[in-house]
Amino acid sequence: GCSSLTQITIPSFVTSIGDYAFSGCSKMTKVLISSSAVSIGDYSFEGCSSLTQISIPSSVTSIEGYAFSGCSSLTQILFDNPSSILSIKNFVFKGCSSLTQITIPTSLTSLGTHAFNGCSSLTEISIPSSVTSIGDYIFEGCNKLDKINIIPCDKKIIEYFEDKFLIMKSESSNTNYDNLIW
Repeated sequence: GCSSLTQITIPSFVTSIGDYAFSGCSKMTKVLISSSAVSIGDYSFEGCSSLTQISIPSSVTSIEGYAFSGCSSLTQILFDNPSSILSIKNFVFKGCSSLTQITIPTSLTSLGTHAFNGCSSLTEISIPSSVTSIGDYIFEGCNKLDKINIIPCDKKIIEYFEDKFLIMKSESSNTNYDNLIW
């Protein structure tokens, strides 16, 4: 296994990080992903519990299921600008209990089921209006989440999440602001 691997640089000839590629590398603190990578596979960094930050290059279009699940020390997820990411699949950041804030890139269209499940330190998230599909229980176990920004707000939509709160997006001609109601 890779139990003593502390850092990795993904070389430029790698376009896809395979399923389970670095799963269980519990001492890994640093990952540099080249700008030629297009996808991050299922469980690819699952259980990398010492990883504190990840930068997603603009070339990446999808992050597959459970890719960063169990990265309990992950505090920051940075997306290069502009980003090409279209989808974040199911359980991608499950159990990232140190993550406090995330801004989703405006290229994203889909957030999978339980994407932020167990992100117990998450207090704020910004979701662009480009996101047209949001999976079930996306914020289950996010006990400290108190602010969801929907940017920009241009039409009225009411959504229930986990039967706990709803998001109201106001019409652009309206003076109402986006609301999060618990």
